Amino acid sequence: MGDLRLKAKEILKLKQHENDIEAEERELSLEEMVNYQKSKSKNEFIEKIQKEIDEFDFNLLDAANHGETLKIDILDVEKDLFSRKEPSIKALIKYLPIKQKIVNFLSETNFEFVAEEIIIDETLFKLYNLICENGIYPEWKIRESKTATNTIVLYLEVNPLIGFDEQKSELKRKLEQRKKIEKHAVVLYTKSLEEMKKERKRDRKKEFLLIFFSSLYISVVILTILSSAMGLFPVEKITETFGLVAIAWPYYIFTDIQGIFLLAFPIGLIFSLYLAYKKS
Repeated sequence: MGDLRLKAKEILKLKQHENDIEAEERELSLEEMVNYQKSKSKNEFIEKIQKEIDEFDFNLLDAANHGETLKIDILDVEKDLFSRKEPSIKALIKYLPIKQKIVNFLSETNFEFVAEEIIIDETLFKLYNLICENGIYPEWKIRESKTATNTIVLYLEVNPLIGFDEQKSELKRKLEQRKKIEKHAVVLYTKSLEEMKKERKRDRKKEFLLIFFSSLYISVVILTILSSAMGLFPVEKITETFGLVAIAWPYYIFTDIQGIFLLAFPIGLIFSLYLAYKKS
């Protein structure tokens, strides 16, 4: 029986080793495939954009002849391409000619103030500069894809009616205005925050005083009763003035049981301060 176990053990180890080797080969093949597809995707993109550069004059005039602006598709991606915890193979092999952080928020990004700063591809940068050199301001825009659901297209719109210099000046004015609005909003928020802090501070003081005085009053009364119960003071003195102690104990310092006050008040004071501090 022992020999049979050893033989089965050796066979199992051998099979596990073979499986590990096959898994490594599959991972290597997957990595090679991803790199190949990424390179292929990049080359296809560069060829497409280079064609747009070569045919730019013709395409712009042809679009204008049809009463339209020239729209150059740059990138089509799924809306949730990079929002998943584990990106799909499609996301890994997709060549991105613009910054990935822009891709992550394509459907929410306001492209009015976005310019060449987002471009990371040299050929795309040449196209962008070509449009600018012709005195036209290229506008980044997105649209829903007509061929695939849940897919959006990032494109450059080339409108000859929008001059580069004029639009730059207008955007600069808008940007300065937006900064003023944001600065004003920050000032208002800061003032509001300070008022809230002051109000909260006042509330905490009120809460502290309320807890302190109420706990002080109650604790002194309880300590008075406990002092009587433990026989620290004559019962007859307690019973004679207990109504006064229970109702308005601060005045019993002038009574015959002022010794209770000297014992109960400091202890109650310490306890009340601690309780008020913790609660408020």
